[in-house]
Amino acid sequence: MAFGADQNINIANASAQDIYVLAAGNTGWTIADVLGNAALMFTGLGELKGIVSAGELPAAINTIGDLYKALRVGAALVRAGGRGYEAGEAVVSAFKKNSADIQNGQVKNVREQGTLSTFLNPSGIAGLLGAGTVSLTVMSGDGLQVAQFDSGPDDSWIATGNQTIVRSVYGTLWDQDPAAGSQSWPMAQAAATV
Repeated sequence: MAFGADQNINIANASAQDIYVLAAGNTGWTIADVLGNAALMFTGLGELKGIVSAGELPAAINTIGDLYKALRVGAALVRAGGRGYEAGEAVVSAFKKNSADIQNGQVKNVREQGTLSTFLNPSGIAGLLGAGTVSLTVMSGDGLQVAQFDSGPDDSWIATGNQTIVRSVYGTLWDQDPAAGSQSWPMAQAAATV
């Protein structure tokens, strides 16, 4: 089966808040090669380095996989409040500006060129449209839930309010099919700061 741009990855949002989704070909894609405004993301990530202990973050934050790890730390800092809140909020805010916003009760095709062109650079769009498996990073609007998982090129998902993201029945957008797949989307645990 050939994978092409005509395949859709729809995300339905039933989480009771807005969600933000970043689609990439895989977690090894570099942030600078994918995002149109990578400088904004790197600024937000840089603020984390001065707040958390070295073991909580990757040595360098260059790839989409590294970004996910940093988002988890940022979410934990937001949840904890206190002195790390601003650094965590900077990462959450930068991610929101570099990803597709899906309002509660809405559906968005996160593999559609019109959606992608708002935050991905042209090479990121081209790579994603030609990719088979797509890596999705999903964050809740409050920044407290973050998930990263691979999706088939024509799968649809539903972000729920019960800390899971569930596959939808093929051909539908809102009917859950947990037997086809589900991803844990837990609330962040408060982080220990330096």
